[in-house]
Amino acid sequence: MLLREVRYGLNVGLAGFDVFPMFRDSFSYHVGNIHVDYAQKFCRLELTGRGPRALDFQISLTPNMDYEMKVVASSVCKETALQLRTDGSGVLRFSADGSCVVQVACMSG
Repeated sequence: MLLREVRYGLNVGLAGFDVFPMFRDSFSYHVGNIHVDYAQKFCRLELTGRGPRALDFQISLTPNMDYEMKVVASSVCKETALQLRTDGSGVLRFSADGSCVVQVACMSG
């Protein structure tokens, strides 16, 4: 757990999931039921086995940039897409079902 939090900046809580890497520009983390592919312009999150409940996500990305947050369709998740913008610190905040695959992609180059 400490490796996940310090090395990768991943914090998994009961009501939220945060991605704030301090030492890496990009990484892939696939351990147990947590799967994260991260870069400044793209992030893919899969938290299998979390059950159908809303989680609050916070992801550190490029400041003041437009992103599309997409929930990938599956047998338990309906496909949805939202346009979101990071704040001046580069943090993107949204809520989504914790049992779904969530992709966040930069909308401009």
